[in-house]
Amino acid sequence: MNPLHQIFEKVTVPEGCWEWQGAKSSFGHGRVKQGGRLLLPHRVVFEAFNGSLAEGELVLHHCDNPACVNPRHLFKGSHSDNMKDCAAKGRLGSQTHPEPHQGVNHSGAKLTDEAVREIRRSAGIVPIKQMARQFGVHKSIIQKVIKRQRWAHVSDEVWL
Repeated sequence: MNPLHQIFEKVTVPEGCWEWQGAKSSFGHGRVKQGGRLLLPHRVVFEAFNGSLAEGELVLHHCDNPACVNPRHLFKGSHSDNMKDCAAKGRLGSQTHPEPHQGVNHSGAKLTDEAVREIRRSAGIVPIKQMARQFGVHKSIIQKVIKRQRWAHVSDEVWL
């Protein structure tokens, strides 16, 4: 089946955005498999209407809706263009999520704020390998916590 036909089977076509109704990434972009390859529906639609994209070119959304595949809402740009577009729309950094998905708010978090404080207090005293076993994480995570490359938002001081 032609990838474009497969995509349009899962699209609702209203006046504005054409919402992808199939599988989506955690960022809301559509995903579709075709011949064992994972395709991005908005890219397939853009290329069908506008021709192939060059290496490194991205498809951006005027409507700021990652699930939209309306060709009128899509335009090509570089990574730099995408970052400028994100900044202009207030979607960079912690602005993306009102409650940042960091620390204990992250769905994959294995540590708590108190565990992070304990790791930092134990640095240089308890071997990293031992702390990794104790907290159930890889030793690289322990090293990054100590260097504040991870969990940097956690203060060493506890306010009562």
